[in-house]
Amino acid sequence: MEQGRAFGIDDILLLWKITRLFDNGMECREALDAIIDRCSALQNIRQAVLQYRKVVNQQHVEPRVRRVALSRGAEYLERSSV
Repeated sequence: MEQGRAFGIDDILLLWKITRLFDNGMECREALDAIIDRCSALQNIRQAVLQYRKVVNQQHVEPRVRRVALSRGAEYLERSSV
């Protein structure tokens, strides 16, 4: 899909046609949806870790806030590697 273009009815029709091409098309699509959902969750964790990293690297932030950000960022990294 082109960057910046909204998902529309043409995309839905294309997915429907592709799904019908395969004997187990619906099963494949469900598996793909699950993979995309998992990847989306990982992306959210990555974004959270990067946000915590920004806080940790800011010198003007209160030390207690930096410690909490470091601790939470480390927890997120640990969860994402399991």
